[in-house]
Amino acid sequence: MDVARCAAIKHRMPTAIFSLEMSRTEISMRVIAAEGTIQLQDLRKGTIGDAGWAKIVKVVGRISDSPSSSTTPPICR
Repeated sequence: MDVARCAAIKHRMPTAIFSLEMSRTEISMRVIAAEGTIQLQDLRKGTIGDAGWAKIVKVVGRISDSPSSSTTPPICR
């Protein structure tokens, strides 16, 4: 997933992520945590503090502007 994240966000290459194990929300949380250098567990618990929220605000714009898409098969939703 790091390769797809790097391709989409840093190199602006169209990227698709397909997962049978994770939902779209889980994929998004992992990407936000990785891009913002935030512990995923802290993001899940909501214990990231003001500095963590500031990081999230910065990376969400970059992520939403990236040419990427994630999906899970309908049976897995």
